[in-house]
Amino acid sequence: MNPDPRENPAHELTLPRGTNVGRKRFSDFELAGKIFVVTGGAQGLGLTLAESLVEAGGKGMSTTQLT
Repeated sequence: MNPDPRENPAHELTLPRGTNVGRKRFSDFELAGKIFVVTGGAQGLGLTLAESLVEAGGKGMSTTQLT
């Protein structure tokens, strides 16, 4: 039988309204002016990595092979 989720102490924890969660993946890194190359940036992990590096201030190029 599953426990009642309201009995979990974490149930009462809430973030203030407007808190941005999960948007800045590389917020601890300062990559302004750095150049990077990501292979396989069309989808999946490559795309996520390329987006994150640009979000951190880097300039980059993403390459993919279309077949």
